Amino acid sequence: MKKLLMALMLMPLMALAEMEIVDGVMWSYVVANGKATIMSGTTPCVGEMAVPDTLGGCPVTAIGGDAFSSKNEISKMTLPKGITTIGDYAFASCSSLMAINIPGGVTSIGKCAFGDCRGLTSVTIPEGVTSIGSHAFLGCEALQSVTIPSSVTSIGSYAFWYCRGLTSVTIPEGVTSIGSYVFYGCSGLADQEGFVIVGGVLFDYYGDETSVTIPSSVTNIGVDVFYGCSELTSVTIPSSVKSIGSGAFYGCSGLTRVEIPPCVTDFSFVFPPDIKASVILNNDWTSIAYRAFSKCYGLTSVKIPMGVDSIGDEAFAYCGGLTSVTVPSSVTNIGVNAFYCEASCITVGLFDTDSGVK
Repeated sequence: MKKLLMALMLMPLMALAEMEIVDGVMWSYVVANGKATIMSGTTPCVGEMAVPDTLGGCPVTAIGGDAFSSKNEISKMTLPKGITTIGDYAFASCSSLMAINIPGGVTSIGKCAFGDCRGLTSVTIPEGVTSIGSHAFLGCEALQSVTIPSSVTSIGSYAFWYCRGLTSVTIPEGVTSIGSYVFYGCSGLADQEGFVIVGGVLFDYYGDETSVTIPSSVTNIGVDVFYGCSELTSVTIPSSVKSIGSGAFYGCSGLTRVEIPPCVTDFSFVFPPDIKASVILNNDWTSIAYRAFSKCYGLTSVKIPMGVDSIGDEAFAYCGGLTSVTVPSSVTNIGVNAFYCEASCITVGLFDTDSGVK
């Protein structure tokens, strides 16, 4: 009991929520360092709601996490100029919300802040916002336009996932971090060939061609881009591409040929396990990445080109169908478990090599 009392005494005091009625709305808020954070707002009315500038004599500077989550009675929300932070899930699943202003003082938009706001048609993110949280506008199907300012440096995964209504968007040059699936499912952004390309990243594909040449404007191929494209037989990747996301060609059961340029230095678990394609690595390659072909049990043979000097850890691990591997003399380093397979799958004579690697 004494230990429990001591633990309770050492716990930091939590700010207690205060209540205030303004214009018929019951506001719940907490105050810290002289600034108020909205926790919730309750009104019997349906339609527009405006957050007050002050509560309890303190300026309102933040919309707290889950503050208005699932409040379907709100169709329009007006935020005061003093707001600097919009918390996680702040307006998530407000299905009737069609319009909201994001004040110029806001610097961050939290995770899933407007997720599943299916009535939201346009959003202007002001200069000063530096980060857009993951899932921030996920599933906002009616969203037609979004303005991302030059101040943004990071966009979280799934930020605009399945925003089908989006027809154009521009990623500022200052963005240094962009997550997976950011514009996945945004069919309105697809070009005439079915590619969804934003900021040099290929996020999705809506074409139906059997042979695809990825445009040279692409620098990164996103996660699961061609997932389930069973009719796809051939893919040519341009020299502009630096990375390929995991699962990019999963479910492409008809794939027979993939040509990967040497500039692709970051890829793993890209191909489906049952791939029967001819994977072509040209003579400009210098290394095989970590887990590049791991678990591709459909691979039966691999010829590593002269010029490659290292094969990464687990590069061909668990490729149970592999019966022939040609390793050139240029290879000086083979990573840990590069060709690892369970004992029952090991094939005698796996290596055909004159390399100096032992």
